[in-house]
Amino acid sequence: MRSLVIATATALFVPACADVASEGADDRLQVSPVEVAAVLDLVNDVDTTVDFLDHEVGLERRAAQGIIATRNGADGVYPSADDHAFDSLEELELVKFVGASAMTDLRDYAIDHPAPSGTLVEGVEFTAVENASVLWGVNGALLEELDVDAGLSSTAAQSIVANAPFATVEDLAAAPYVGTATLLALRNYSPVWADISALAGTFDGVAFDGRQAADALEVANHATFEALTAAGVYSTGARAIVDNRPYEDLAEVAATSGVGPSTMSALKFL
Repeated sequence: MRSLVIATATALFVPACADVASEGADDRLQVSPVEVAAVLDLVNDVDTTVDFLDHEVGLERRAAQGIIATRNGADGVYPSADDHAFDSLEELELVKFVGASAMTDLRDYAIDHPAPSGTLVEGVEFTAVENASVLWGVNGALLEELDVDAGLSSTAAQSIVANAPFATVEDLAAAPYVGTATLLALRNYSPVWADISALAGTFDGVAFDGRQAADALEVANHATFEALTAAGVYSTGARAIVDNRPYEDLAEVAATSGVGPSTMSALKFL
C-alpha cells in the first residue's frame, strides 16, 4: 500500500503526508513519516558501516562510502565530536553518488529490518518503526480508535487524547493511566498506524494525510452510488468509483477514468 515513484530529478524523497502537487512531485519517491524515521535510524546507527551498506543493504560502494564519510566527519570516528548525523532525508540525498536506487534500497531495508531505537519505557522496548508509528498514531487518534480498535482501557484512552500531542514515548508513558499494559497494546497496534500513514499523499492535486486517505479509501470501496452522490460526488465520478472496485490505495482511485480533482476533494471531506 506504499506509493512508490522512482525519481528522475534531484529531489528523491517526499514525505507522503506532504502536499506534493508542485511541478516535479511525480518524479519523487513518496515515503511515510514512519519510513523516514526508519531510514534515518538505519544510517545513523553506530553499527552501520560502509561494508554493511554495501553488502547487506545493497548500495553501490561509493554511495555507502559517501554516507559514512559524511556522518563520521573529518576524523572518521563515530561517535565523536565532529559527527554529522543525518537529521532529514534531504541531507541524505545530497551525499555524492546517493541516487534514486540507493534511496529506495535504504527505505526497503530499513522497513524490512527495523533496528532497535534504544527506547525502553516501562519495560517495553520499541523499535524505530514502532516508536514512530505509536507517536504518529496517538497524536492524532480519536478516543474510539484507542479504546476499541487498539484495545486500551477507557481511562488510558481518555488520558492520551486529553494530553496529546507527545514528543516522545517517554512523554506518552508519563501521562496518567498510561502504564506497561497500555504501551504493550500500543506497540502491538503500531503496524496498523504504519500502514495508514503510508496511504498519505497527493492525488489529482488533493493532499491527504494518513487518516484522511484511509477514510476516503474505505468510502471508495464500500459506499453506495446514492451515498456518494448525496455527499457531493458528481454522478460521473460516483459511477466510476462504484464500477471499478476494489481499490488498494487512493492512487488507483485517482487513476480511474471519470475520477478527477473534484471527486477526490469530495472523498477527502466525506
